[in-house]
Amino acid sequence: MNYFKRYSHRLIGMGILCLIYSCSATKFVPDGQFMLSKVEIASDSSNFDASVLRPYIRQKANSKWFSLFKIPLATYSLAGKDSTKWINRTLKKIGEAPVIFDSIMAQRTCQDLTTAMQNRGFMQSSTDVKLKKNGKKLKATYILHPGIPYMLDDIKYDIQDKNISNLLEDAEEEEANKPLLKEGEQFSVDLLEAERKRITTLLTNHGYYRFNKDFIRYSADSASSDRTIDLTVHLMPYRINDELTDHPVYTVRQVNYLSGDDGTIHLRRNVLKNNTVIQPGKLFSSSDLEKTYNNFARLQAVKYTNIKFTEDPNSRLLDWLHVSIRLHAGLGRHLSVLLLDRGIRLLLDGGVLLLPDGSIWLLLDRSVRLLRLRRHGAIRLI
Repeated sequence: MNYFKRYSHRLIGMGILCLIYSCSATKFVPDGQFMLSKVEIASDSSNFDASVLRPYIRQKANSKWFSLFKIPLATYSLAGKDSTKWINRTLKKIGEAPVIFDSIMAQRTCQDLTTAMQNRGFMQSSTDVKLKKNGKKLKATYILHPGIPYMLDDIKYDIQDKNISNLLEDAEEEEANKPLLKEGEQFSVDLLEAERKRITTLLTNHGYYRFNKDFIRYSADSASSDRTIDLTVHLMPYRINDELTDHPVYTVRQVNYLSGDDGTIHLRRNVLKNNTVIQPGKLFSSSDLEKTYNNFARLQAVKYTNIKFTEDPNSRLLDWLHVSIRLHAGLGRHLSVLLLDRGIRLLLDGGVLLLPDGSIWLLLDRSVRLLRLRRHGAIRLI
C-alpha cells in the first residue's frame, strides 16, 4: 500500500504529460486527415460477445504502455519538424508516429467482421462504423448487427467408398470418434473444419496414407424462413490416371535405419526398435509416425530425425510402404565407467567425482579422457 502511495503521484504525472504531448501529436497530421485516437467494437445484441472479433480490426490506435499511457506517441510528439536536427530524428525513431485514419481499411474491417459473424452462423449479419471527430482526432466504433444464428437441421454423409463408410460407422461406437455435426447445433465454419479433421485423423490412423482433408467437401441448403441449414458431407473418391476408385490402404513392409552423418548409427539396435512405433506388417498410422518422431526427439544422441515413406511399385493385392528413418547425431551426453579400487563409478559429460583420497575426476569428452586433480594441485591426463 505504501509502495502505491509513493509512486501513484508519479504515475499520475506521467499520465498528464502523455496527455499533453499526445495532443500536440496532431501537428504531424496533414490537413484534411485525422489521427485515429481510439477504436471500439460493440454489438447491438446482448447475446453476442463483440470482443471476440476484435482481432479482425485492421487499424488500431497508437499503442499504450501498461494499457494506460501512449508513451511512444508522446515521445514522438516531443520532436520538432526540422529533420536536420539529430534530436528530432532520434525522438521520431524511438517514438511512434500518430496513426492516420484510413477509410478504406475501415471498410475492409466492416467486411471482415461481417464475414467472421457469418462463419459463426449469423448468415444475415452486417457491420457499421461510427466516426466521431474532435479537431484532428477521430474515434471509430464498429457496431455489429449479428441477427439470429442459423442452426443445422438435416445432416447427411455421401460416401461412395464402402470400406471408409463401414470404418466411420464402426468408429462412432467410441465416444472420441462420434460425429461433431449434430442436428440443432449452431452452424459454424469452425465446426465444419473440426469434422473434417476428425474424419481425416481417423482414416490416416487406419492405413489411408494418401488421404487428406481436401477429399472432404460440404454442400449446404439454407432456408431463410426458419433459419436452418441442411448439410451434406461428401467424401470424394480417389483418382488414378483420371479413373475414380476407392482410396488405397497402405501397409508397412519394412523399416530401415540410416545415418545422416558419417554412415554409422551410434545407437544400439534395441534402442532403435524400442523407440520406433512404426512396425512392419501394421497399417500406416499418422499417430504412430508422430510418436516415433517424439521418441527420437527425446534422445540426446539424436539431433533430428527424418522419416521417409516409399511406395512399393511391385505390390499387387496390397499397397506397401518402405520406411526409412534417417538419424542425425546430436551433441548428446556420454557416459563413462571408472573402474577404481573402491568400486565402479559413473560419470556424464562435465561430471565431477570426488574420491575419499581428495582426488577429483573430470570427464572431458566422448573419447573418455579423464583429468585427475590431486589434492596438492598436480594434474594427470589419462
